[in-house]
Amino acid sequence: MTGKVAYWQLPAAETRAAFATVIAELAERFNAPVFEPHVTLYSGPVLSENEAAKSLDIARQGRGPLCLEAIGVEYADTFSRTR
Repeated sequence: MTGKVAYWQLPAAETRAAFATVIAELAERFNAPVFEPHVTLYSGPVLSENEAAKSLDIARQGRGPLCLEAIGVEYADTFSRTR
């Protein structure tokens, strides 16, 4: 297989709406793009069907809400890329 794929984790609807508002306000303030609130779980080469199913099964095994703690903020000059 060729190409690239990305899997995202989206926040719950009420949280997503709050993040979307902040993103829209910052985008307008800094003349930046508006994007869907998300956490990228995987971005890279297309996985085989078996690899993709295994990765999604692992993601589904979570128990309850997922709490993430930021350890830093980075950016890249390329529009579609951050680290």
